[in-house]
Amino acid sequence: MFKKIIYFLFVISFFSFSNEVRLKEISRIEGVRNNQLIGMGLVIGLNGTGDNGGITPQMLSSLFRFFGTEIAKEQINSKNVAVVMVTADLPPFKKIGDTIDIKVSSVNDAKSLVGGTLLQTFLLAGNKDIYANAQGTVTRVEGQNNLVNGFILNGATVERELEIPLEYKDKITLVLNSPDFTTASRVVDEINKRYSYDTAKAIDASKIEIKKPYSFSDDIVSFISAIENLKVNPDRKSIIVINEKTGTIVLGDSIIVNPIAISHGDLSIAISSQLDAGEANNSIENEKEGSSVYFKGTTVKDVVKMLNAIGATPNDIISILQALKVSGAIDAEIKTM
Repeated sequence: MFKKIIYFLFVISFFSFSNEVRLKEISRIEGVRNNQLIGMGLVIGLNGTGDNGGITPQMLSSLFRFFGTEIAKEQINSKNVAVVMVTADLPPFKKIGDTIDIKVSSVNDAKSLVGGTLLQTFLLAGNKDIYANAQGTVTRVEGQNNLVNGFILNGATVERELEIPLEYKDKITLVLNSPDFTTASRVVDEINKRYSYDTAKAIDASKIEIKKPYSFSDDIVSFISAIENLKVNPDRKSIIVINEKTGTIVLGDSIIVNPIAISHGDLSIAISSQLDAGEANNSIENEKEGSSVYFKGTTVKDVVKMLNAIGATPNDIISILQALKVSGAIDAEIKTM
């Protein structure tokens, strides 16, 4: 079998493009966040798919006692009940009486929770205060075949609000979702350009303190809205995401490939800063014979596109990209799923 020879002409070009996003897409206001809740309860009404013993009889015995009936746990033997953990995220600014979604998961040996009814379950925060009360019919999580994890849409009612007293603050703190010194500097410049030179100050790569201007002295909500809608151009690292199971490769459009030569199986890849006339002519002549291909490309996208065109397998492409990274030919982070 002949070796396919691929030549990539390395020609650096510069593109001018805008990648502006609103600050609300890449940051959050410090203190404004979800609160995780957890509780332990019982799912009843299961058609023989519940727990086989364990702690279920003990919890049922306690429940019967609460309603005035004394039954020893040794007398309880039902597979229509399952002990579950209930979890939820309480978003900020949810008010008493609002509802939130909950997830229900078996903690024993139940076969399925689907169709059962979750009895009233208190949901606690990390400080053990009750913030919500859950109850309802368990349904299957969309796209999952795991029947011991269930879902209840709007299954919990908020009983206590998160305290976030924004109206008393003379400044807010912006936190970047992805810490980066360059992005933080650009955010500060944009805010100070919009208001005054000392309105914003970067504390580190993710935290930015912003003073509330006099014009917003009595309106913190409008000030936060104005900040969230300012546009900046974040500085992002180049990342190549590889799913080795499916052969899927996701990458940016402009990841540059440095000059290098790679041999992989029956493939030989030569990426150089330039090709002299003789090399170019030889490449074109060999292309007619089917033993080599001449291609002009500068980016990883070009390399992947050409490898696909000549019939390289996903595993070949993944191996070549990983080799390019190890050799230092590409300045991008590779994440494997």
